[in-house]
Amino acid sequence: MSAYPGTLPNPTRDGYGLEPQSGTVRTDMEAGPARSRRRFTRVPTQATLHWIFTEAEFAVFEAWWAQVTLDGASWVDMPIANGGGINSLSARFIGPYKAPMKGLGYEVSARVEVQALPQLTAEEFAVSSSYPPGDITYGSPVLHALIHSTLPGYW
Repeated sequence: MSAYPGTLPNPTRDGYGLEPQSGTVRTDMEAGPARSRRRFTRVPTQATLHWIFTEAEFAVFEAWWAQVTLDGASWVDMPIANGGGINSLSARFIGPYKAPMKGLGYEVSARVEVQALPQLTAEEFAVSSSYPPGDITYGSPVLHALIHSTLPGYW
C-alpha cells in the first residue's frame, strides 16, 4: 500500500478531530425501551486533518493526491493520531481537500476515513482501568510492584 510522503509535515493539532461512525442498529419498539444491537465489529472512524504547507510542499501534496491516492479514491497509509499516539494507518479521503492560501503557503484541510484505530487489548484495558494514568508510567513504583510482585505468580 502506498504511503503519505515522508518529506511532508504531519497534520497539525489545530482543528484535528476524530468522529467514530455508528456500529449499532437501533429499533424503536411499540412499548418499552428501544432495542439496539451491534451491526459490525470494525467501525470506521472519520478524521479531520489540517496541514500547513509551503508552496513546494503543496506541489508534492497535489501530485501525491492525484497520482497516488487517485484523487482520494485509494487507501493509503497516513499518520493518524488517537489515544495510542501517532500511527501510520490505512485511510482514504472522503472528499476533495480544501487549500486556501495562508501567508506564503497553503492551509490544507481534508476529511479521511480510517479503517481501524488501534485500541488497548483487553489485558491493557484491565490494567489501565485499575490504576490512575499517572501511576502507569515507565518506572512507576505501582507498575513496578505489579509486574515484579503481583504478576510473577500468574506466569
